[in-house]
Amino acid sequence: MEAAVKAGAPEDIIAWIDVPSLELTNMLMQSEGLILVSGKPGMVKSAYSSGKPALGVGAGNTPAVIDESANVILAVNSIIHSKTFDNGMICASEQSVLVEKEIYKEFEDLMKKAGCYFVNPEEKEKLKNAMFEWRDDLGFKLKSHIPGQSPFNIAKQAGFDIPEDTKVIVVYEDGIGREYPFSKEKLSPVLTYYIVDNYEEASHISTGSAVKVTGKLKLTPDGKQPFEIEATHLVVEGTCDEDFPLQKKRHSFEYMREIPHLRPRANTFYAIFRLRSVLSMAIHEFFQNQGFVYVHTPIITSNDGEGAGEMFRATTIDNTEFDKDFFGKEAYLTVTGQLHV
Repeated sequence: MEAAVKAGAPEDIIAWIDVPSLELTNMLMQSEGLILVSGKPGMVKSAYSSGKPALGVGAGNTPAVIDESANVILAVNSIIHSKTFDNGMICASEQSVLVEKEIYKEFEDLMKKAGCYFVNPEEKEKLKNAMFEWRDDLGFKLKSHIPGQSPFNIAKQAGFDIPEDTKVIVVYEDGIGREYPFSKEKLSPVLTYYIVDNYEEASHISTGSAVKVTGKLKLTPDGKQPFEIEATHLVVEGTCDEDFPLQKKRHSFEYMREIPHLRPRANTFYAIFRLRSVLSMAIHEFFQNQGFVYVHTPIITSNDGEGAGEMFRATTIDNTEFDKDFFGKEAYLTVTGQLHV
């Protein structure tokens, strides 16, 4: 702040909270006109819920994809410029790069010529131990002193030597998730490197596409779902157009009436159909155990349904004493199998 004031800024242009707390942070956000917030999702959500205009970003874990149509030289230079600026402290810098199999050798050669260092499996293990610590609730967590350090200093702490002018440390990885620490955000000049063999096919996957995935089923207790598939191979059996009427969002029941052939795929209707299936099974089982015979309806007929056609009397007697009948009154079946009592 002293530097800002010396440069001509107002004395109160910068302020801070000496003892941070959630209550004070919320109070500060509610008192300001515009909020710029960066950090964990909870902090960003609080800013958006403050009632004030807010610009927020969450945790970054930016991947870059280089396919065979790319200008590989330009891509390599761009990634190195990004990772070396402020020693990778910017959360928008690339944390991993996915390179198509057809061009991975060219990528590696250009990275090495530009001053990047590819670790071997032994060095990778040392680097993991130096950069991350294990926590049962989070998995591997980046150690607080790693962000912003140079590649040379990081390697030195890990216990192996690299040239002092190394620009980026590159780590080959073959998985993602809590058991693969290098797939996480690293905020340092360390770049995770993947080789992919069917990116062009996978890049066209959209909501509603049919895919066949080969991989390992793994538990993810800290994720939004209890398990996930660590994919090793993916085949797109069928794509789905972007204007497909049933999208991954909430639709009104009025809209769902317009697409009756797709309603079973919606969560609400799917839940209702499952409930109806269980109830129907219970009812059928009860009457089956009581010696009743199930007659399948609707009856095949050319009559209109839904009450517009003829109704058939359902009775167990051959007279009009309906108070002695099964239902205790007159009962009818419509041509669509609906019981009218």
